[in-house]
Amino acid sequence: MTTNNSAVLLIHCPDKPGIVVAITDFIHSNGGNILYLDQHVDVQRSAFFMRIEWDLQGFAIQQEKIAEYFETLVATRYEMTTQLHFSGYKPRMALFVSKMSHCFYDLL
Repeated sequence: MTTNNSAVLLIHCPDKPGIVVAITDFIHSNGGNILYLDQHVDVQRSAFFMRIEWDLQGFAIQQEKIAEYFETLVATRYEMTTQLHFSGYKPRMALFVSKMSHCFYDLL
């Protein structure tokens, strides 16, 4: 359920109480609408994993500053490793194939 303007945050950290509420409160308090949330706890390693996607329409923080604000307000407190991606970002890419064009056409 990806919109044209959404953010996807991948999180990994030691499992502690309050992680989910801290993340969702950060999004909610800045005007974000959560579109998708999936989480998992590896009990043996006491590790927490989450993927959360939210709509950026009406979000109070500029897209360029979200990672910085999240790091300061939430991630540091819970020792999180994060990756932030935006649905509107289209990376430049090149496609290299051999002389045979069928390989190229299979990819398209």
